Amino acid sequence: MKKFIAIVCFIFLILFCNSNLFAQIGDAKNMKNWELKGYGQYAVKIGDTYAAINFYNVLLERKPKSKKYNFLLANLYLKNRDYVNAQKFFYRTYELDNHNIDALFCYAQMLKIHGNFDEAMVQFKNYEKIAKKLNRYTINKSKLVNEIEGINFAQLHKDIPVNDKINHLGNSVNKADIECSPTFLNDTTVVFTSSDADTLQNILMTENNNKKCRKFFSMHKNNDNSWQRDLKTEAPFFNDTLSHSGSGCFSLDKTRFYFTKCTENWKYKMICNLYVTEEIHGKWGIPNMLNDKINDPNFTTSQPAVGSCYMDNLDVIYFISDRPGGVGGLDIWYTVYNPVTKEYTKAANAGVFINSSNDEKSPFYDVESHALYFSSNGWPGIGGLDIFRSFGDLVNWSVPENIGAPLNSSYDDLCYTVHPNHEFGFFTSNRTGSIYNSHEHCCDDIFSFTKIKNENIPFTAKISVHDISKQFNQSDFQQSDSLQFIENIKGKTASLFLTEGTAEPIFLAKKIINENGNFEFNLVKNKTYKIFIEESNLAENSIAFNTLGDSVSSIDLGIVAMQIIPENPILLQSILYYFDVATLSDSAKLYLDTTLVKFMHEYPEISVEIYSHTDNKGGDLYNRNLSQKRADNVVKYITDKGIAETRLRAIGLGFSQPKAKNTNDDGSDNPIGRQLNRRTEFKIFKEKFADGN
Repeated sequence: MKKFIAIVCFIFLILFCNSNLFAQIGDAKNMKNWELKGYGQYAVKIGDTYAAINFYNVLLERKPKSKKYNFLLANLYLKNRDYVNAQKFFYRTYELDNHNIDALFCYAQMLKIHGNFDEAMVQFKNYEKIAKKLNRYTINKSKLVNEIEGINFAQLHKDIPVNDKINHLGNSVNKADIECSPTFLNDTTVVFTSSDADTLQNILMTENNNKKCRKFFSMHKNNDNSWQRDLKTEAPFFNDTLSHSGSGCFSLDKTRFYFTKCTENWKYKMICNLYVTEEIHGKWGIPNMLNDKINDPNFTTSQPAVGSCYMDNLDVIYFISDRPGGVGGLDIWYTVYNPVTKEYTKAANAGVFINSSNDEKSPFYDVESHALYFSSNGWPGIGGLDIFRSFGDLVNWSVPENIGAPLNSSYDDLCYTVHPNHEFGFFTSNRTGSIYNSHEHCCDDIFSFTKIKNENIPFTAKISVHDISKQFNQSDFQQSDSLQFIENIKGKTASLFLTEGTAEPIFLAKKIINENGNFEFNLVKNKTYKIFIEESNLAENSIAFNTLGDSVSSIDLGIVAMQIIPENPILLQSILYYFDVATLSDSAKLYLDTTLVKFMHEYPEISVEIYSHTDNKGGDLYNRNLSQKRADNVVKYITDKGIAETRLRAIGLGFSQPKAKNTNDDGSDNPIGRQLNRRTEFKIFKEKFADGN
């Protein structure tokens, strides 16, 4: 009890004193156990994992079989990304305590990070076997599935030819500390985040007067295509000496710059907030912190990326946060900025289609392809943080896809960005070859990638619009007649959607159809698409196609004929009735087979109203009943051909809407006019009938 009180008092003392923890590290071997525990706990509390490792290693030398300290050290090494020692101590923990299957799972993860996929698979399966036997999954089953699927993905794709040439930028850009968040300013200038430290520093434990905060730097491209770090940056890349600045992006119109500033709160937690500075009359203003709709004083808000949505006058600002209401860990959130009202919407989570139960980081939005690139350790990956791509916006996303090697390695890969021409870009990684000080994978460096060949698949098409009634008004109708050009659909919008593996189509892009009816898009391989033409009077306003197969390099649909629905009813020209007859003749049935029945099979989304008429011989009630029978017979014949009855509605109009005169001007009978009035017409509706009949 006395020893416990002493430990508590010691912790209380160091929390409220300006002790220099580094001064104590060298004396660790001379400390008593309770002192080592106290300093170790304090170092963990304030985030100095390097100091904590030192204290707990001394403790472990004295108690080498301690399951607690072996496991604690394993997790501290993992937090520092010292994967070699983490693997050693996770394995040692499991040897000492085979009921600690968490340690077994983490050991398998370390094997995977080191690229030892076969042995990692054995240990993940071993974990699964033991968890089933104990009926105790200490790790969420989905995480286990993701780890196994990630190994399968890595092995399946290891022999596929790569299309990216990777280059480490070297010490002309990278230093011992972390470099991250590269952002293009133009073809030859990139801004990024780093400190100017030549040796690794623990920022949390460095004295304020010696602290080297992370801040904005820029680099430029030399004539030999190498990159060189610049000495300083100018507005809007604002830095200060008391907080960490970085991870910035421009608005779509380039008049606003969003970035992150981070400071330590009283609980020693690093809290980041989003700031914005605006360009007014050619000058950048003072940065302002975004309001509490977006920033939360108790949780981090960082790493902004600006994207677009279907309303292209709005900015969607994606960012990372650990606030409540997320799916798990660090999630992707967003706010929408309206340049007209100059207001931001309340922050919203981007949803379960893109966020996992683990961490998502470093979003980057490619506006042209409508794709969000981000890093995650919660989706099936090769190891550590992998870069993923998902198409969509706001909360509507396609299934995230791993972009594969060589951009992804078995280590941490993040901060993907690509030039607008899609030919080259940058990312950061702690893979082998990065500059390090304390251990090999401690720190992220900037790498460049160059596309060996362009991955875009150009798509072109031409739309022409034709009157749908033509095919019903010629008894000798041929399908080729529908290709007769009536008018261009210039000025209308063609919207591209991804239809792969989603309940709802994912919007990607839209183009205005030009005066010749032409439009074009850039696509990616092995996807299924649909284009919607925004014209409400088209019988079918979509075009479905795909880019499946490695041989697909371009798609040209040529002329795509679309049929416009007229406002007035369409005459079924070859349906003729004798006087007082409601049945369909054989020729009328054949005509229906080749026109309306065929049309309704081709366009399953449309419904029709059938209108039948009479001449004016007989009373009003009699003729209404007769015309209703005629309409009912048409509907019955069509439903017998496999068309759902809910898509049809029969309406008898009697002689209320004559098409021709029943009598001549001199009062004599007009049999030709009467024949024209004994007719059947139909009107097309794109929506389903509300009453179902």
